[in-house]
Formats: sequence, structure tokens, C-alpha cells
Amino acid sequence: DPAAWEITVKISDSAQAIRSLVRSMVDLLGQADLILMAHDAGEYIGNRDFRSELQNVKEEFELSGVGVSIYERDELVRALDFGQVDKVQIPMNILDKRLLADSLLNEVKASGIEVEMTSVFLQGLMFLSEAEIRSKFLSVLPTLKKLTDLASDGGITLRELALLWVANLDVCDKVVIGVNSSGQLEENIR
Repeated sequence: DPAAWEITVKISDSAQAIRSLVRSMVDLLGQADLILMAHDAGEYIGNRDFRSELQNVKEEFELSGVGVSIYERDELVRALDFGQVDKVQIPMNILDKRLLADSLLNEVKASGIEVEMTSVFLQGLMFLSEAEIRSKFLSVLPTLKKLTDLASDGGITLRELALLWVANLDVCDKVVIGVNSSGQLEENIR
């Protein structure tokens, strides 16, 4: 049942494409819980017409919200200055906690904005073989080994530790993960 799902659609600036995409989604899924997510924070911040079109489409199609993908703290501050954001999607993982450095995410949550966390598995870095990590990301290998040992001591996998760490943050409403197969999805929800 599509109405049982929240669907987030990442988009870029094109008024015609936004309307066409949303119309197709609504025709296909009915009034599902649909949120438009600006894929590029810089585009959202720097383009008033794009922000306006997102709001117009939200109202016209009675969508659940408008959001923006954020990668840096200053992007979050600037996007919030417009007061039209219902959701933010930010990278967060057990090794990269930059956006937890101060109380900004607590303020975002307190204002009623939903916070989704992405990049939980460091864009797949946690699943590379030791040889691949050694050749590309040697500096992170000792930390990954410590985390793997910690997870093992707790009777869980590194994947589970990474997911649980993010999911249990007070500022996290949802975790967004990418999968390449049904097997990966099953491992993540186990």
C-alpha cells in the first residue's frame, strides 16, 4: 500500500520537471506521504525561484513537506534562515560526527523539523575488504578495527553497530540507507 510509505524525492532546479515528476508520483501512488527534497543545498540556498517553486508545488499537490540535503553546518544554518524547511537530510556516522559538535541539531529538532541521517556506513567504506581499505583509506583502518572489535564484544556486527549508533541519536528521526540488493536490505533490517 503506497499510502503506508513516506516517499522522499530528491530533485534539482527545474520548475517544469518538478511539477511533472510530482504529478506522475501522485497519479501513480495517490496521496502518499510525499516530500520534495532539494538535492543540492547550494541550489536551494542560492535560488529563490527554486525555493518558491518547491513551496508552490507542496501547496498545490498537498505534499507532506519540503526538505534539503545538507552536508555542512553553514548550509544548514543558511537553509533554515528561509523558514520553509520541513526536513533535513544530513550525513552522520560513527566516524563523522561534525554536525553534532554543537546544539544546532537540537535546535532544528525543537523547531519541528524532521532530521534524516544518511551515509551511516560511510558510503560503503565499512564493507570494503581490509586490502581495499589499506590501499585507499589506510588512516581509518585502526579505528575500523577497534569498532569491529567493540561490535564483536557486544555480539553484533560492525554494520549493526554503525546503524544502531546513528538510530539512537536523540536528534535522529529516521535513518536512510542505500542497498544494492534484497540481501543487503535483509542484513540491514535484521
